[in-house]
Amino acid sequence: MRHPHRPDGIAPWAAVLLPLFVLTWVLGCATKVEPAGTLSSELASAELAYPQWQKLHLKATPGRAVEAEDLYVFVHLKDSGGVLVRTFDTPLDGSWTPGETLEVDVPLYQSALAPPLAPGSYDLIVGIYSPTGERLPLALESTVGGAPAPNAAALGSREYRVATLEVPPVGAEAPAFAFDTAWADAEPGADQQILGRRWLTGEGTVEIANLEVPGSLWLRLQIPTTDPEVARMVPNEEGAPETAVPRLEISSTCTDQIWTFTGAGIHEKILPVHGAGDTATCEVTVSPDYVILFLESLERRSAVLDLLALTPAEL
Repeated sequence: MRHPHRPDGIAPWAAVLLPLFVLTWVLGCATKVEPAGTLSSELASAELAYPQWQKLHLKATPGRAVEAEDLYVFVHLKDSGGVLVRTFDTPLDGSWTPGETLEVDVPLYQSALAPPLAPGSYDLIVGIYSPTGERLPLALESTVGGAPAPNAAALGSREYRVATLEVPPVGAEAPAFAFDTAWADAEPGADQQILGRRWLTGEGTVEIANLEVPGSLWLRLQIPTTDPEVARMVPNEEGAPETAVPRLEISSTCTDQIWTFTGAGIHEKILPVHGAGDTATCEVTVSPDYVILFLESLERRSAVLDLLALTPAEL
């Protein structure tokens, strides 16, 4: 039956909705973006206790070329309310070449220099972005122990949930860190990736207690550059010859080995640790051969520790 008010018999409401439907369908097809590649992940453990760390292994397989030469992986931890609480961003080494797989191990951690995360479930969200901040559209593949991850999903804003990470309460048996007086008080970090740090004012020792099983200690130290108008670098011991290249030595009661860092910049090391004797403790000592003397305040500092975490595994 033709509609009595239109010669073509089409109802007025249909005449309005039909063009809108067609326009929506056309725009939807036009804005559909082909994935730039495939992102796959594998997580050894879906738990992150304090103050532990573990590795998230990611693989990216480019499917088509992109304009950016340098790419970065973002790894975000969000609470049940969607609030970003931690970031673990890292460069994606290698060129984005279609058909070639890029791999990266991203450390996930609760640093002993920052407050522990509240117990609960957190979404582990990853993605890839360019230096301009533009995120790549990706196809997601995520597994846990070889099986598909139950909580993996593509979310909005070109971010991809690869797992739900459980954070247990901090137990009395958790490793404990004690800093001697050569370490300044803890300071807030600069962002949600480095949440806390401690300056070293001389030779400093960190004691680790509750080492019931052998583990691996990850630490990151920075030897800062100096502005001659603000501070100058002097020998750590009076009468010692001046050196143009600052040096840090790392030693431990857990091993006879000594590690050396030289030159300004960020230095990272993974040390084997285990309980010494019946005390289940280990001491790590940082020994600089220099001091940075601030000219106005006469404050003396040498290096800054901005990451300290322990995993009960030998890596």
